[in-house]
Amino acid sequence: MVRQALIGSKLVAFPGQELLELEDSAGANDESLRERFERDGYLFVRGLLPRQSVLDARERVVSWREEDSSIKKLRERARRDECITEVVEHRALFELTSKIVGAPTMTFAFKWLRAVGSRAGTGAHCDSVYMGRGSQNVCTVWIPFGDVRVEQGTLTVCEASHRLEAFRRIHQMYGQLDVDRDCVADTGWFTDEPLELDGQWRTADFAAGDVVLFGLRTLHAATSNLGDDLRISCDVRFQSEHEDADERWIGDEPVGHTTFGISGPASTTVAELRRKWGL
Repeated sequence: MVRQALIGSKLVAFPGQELLELEDSAGANDESLRERFERDGYLFVRGLLPRQSVLDARERVVSWREEDSSIKKLRERARRDECITEVVEHRALFELTSKIVGAPTMTFAFKWLRAVGSRAGTGAHCDSVYMGRGSQNVCTVWIPFGDVRVEQGTLTVCEASHRLEAFRRIHQMYGQLDVDRDCVADTGWFTDEPLELDGQWRTADFAAGDVVLFGLRTLHAATSNLGDDLRISCDVRFQSEHEDADERWIGDEPVGHTTFGISGPASTTVAELRRKWGL
């Protein structure tokens, strides 16, 4: 049976030439994990988190959404809920990120909980433009809340995009953006058509408990949700506790973005900047 995934506006076969499967790093030793992360820009680890805890977290979010579908309200409740915290701040996440960073890690107080509906996807971007004011060794952990097939909207990673020459100018220009400082009024994505980038995209079918870890400069996106069920996931950021952190995402009440996404006289869009950069 041929399976298809929607990435940007393009339907592609999975697995296929344009969309390969992520390589599982479960069971790799510490040195191998660091080598893979430095080489590929990501780690995919199956079964890192307790499956039942993840499924319980999903049910909690679904019940909240029935009361109030506002993503802001969902995130506020998630920050203070033990069922969610048990997943997004599980000790296994601190252990894994500490191995990659080479030091004990802390996590940002703000957690990017998402509930993605039908036909929604995510364009290609790197996290440095949203949270690059502190340590440059921030690790993002993408946690799907439940079993998620590629057709339901899964994280896709552009392999080695953090280091390959083909992406050097993108990082020199786009990668230096700060969406608040530079008053970016759109999504902040480099493109809403990830396959326009000259790289190898990878994703997978996920089971509850699986995670993907990647760095600030790794380009990533998400396939569109072609189903009717919500795709619930959370992006959690970790970094060395010995390095400065982006002040927008820490503390008891994280400030978050200030001017990002707001149109005004000083605002710009990534599309406008790409024309200026010749990208």
